[in-house]
Amino acid sequence: MSIKVDIISGFLGAGKTTLLSKLLKESLTGEKVVIIENEFGEIGIDGHVLREQKIEVLEINSGCICCSLVGDFIRGIDEIVTAYKPERIIIEPTGLARLTDVIKACQKAAGKNDLTLNALITVVDVVHHQAYIEDFGEFYHDQIAHAKTILLSKTQEVDDPVIDSVVASVSEINRYANLITADWAVLTGDEILAIAELSPELDGAVPKAFHDHSHCDDHEAAGQKIIDIWGAETERSFSAAEIKANLNVLPHNDIFGTILRGKGLIRAGQDGWLQFDYVRGFYRIKEAGTHQKSRLCFIGYNVNKKALNELFGTIC
Repeated sequence: MSIKVDIISGFLGAGKTTLLSKLLKESLTGEKVVIIENEFGEIGIDGHVLREQKIEVLEINSGCICCSLVGDFIRGIDEIVTAYKPERIIIEPTGLARLTDVIKACQKAAGKNDLTLNALITVVDVVHHQAYIEDFGEFYHDQIAHAKTILLSKTQEVDDPVIDSVVASVSEINRYANLITADWAVLTGDEILAIAELSPELDGAVPKAFHDHSHCDDHEAAGQKIIDIWGAETERSFSAAEIKANLNVLPHNDIFGTILRGKGLIRAGQDGWLQFDYVRGFYRIKEAGTHQKSRLCFIGYNVNKKALNELFGTIC
């Protein structure tokens, strides 16, 4: 029986892991599912979060599965099929990956395994859509252009005219995809997956030929900014107030660079453990399960790693 392969794509902080968690809890409890988590950096955060749901997770870090780590990805698929015999594999690539290149990696992996490319979902953050179009057009555009389903996130945070503008922009890039604009709170995981597994009339929207990805090591396209990553593990504890103070200072002090995305699992002393998610000046903090060490990761351009080390009192 062919194994379904779903890809949940989307730019940094769009809500890919949140969507994945929703699908796992609400629509995939009866299936044998394995997750491939590709975080662009050495400090994995999301894999720890997903494992709390008792799901098998293969983490591929320190690069992108569509280029420098494609060999690791193919070997990972082989190992997953042999060891777990899953019914479905869900791939969450780094937000810095082109969807076309992830599809190409899946096609290579299918050479030895019976895989069927199933749902191709791209999550679009309506709050930061325009900024990402302007700053990271080439591969952000690719994620939208080659999705079968586009799911808008954070719609509850903006007014209808903003949503209408994003819908118009996305539709110009990809007029074939199923487009979901409703607040996720009113949708069930079953409803989202049912739409995502529909087959729109793509008419070649997902190309058979793929471009050379030789520049992928630094994920820089002509005229675009170079992405930097800082990650650290630490034995130190932080209070919730300290975490908030540190996150609040990031968008208001150029010394740290332009931080696009951050996440962490933090030991909070008597408060237990906390998880934070940061996207361009906005953040949320919530309780998390117990882990061995505090882990932090930030992505942006012109990232000052020394300044972040000093801010969080870590040593990399």
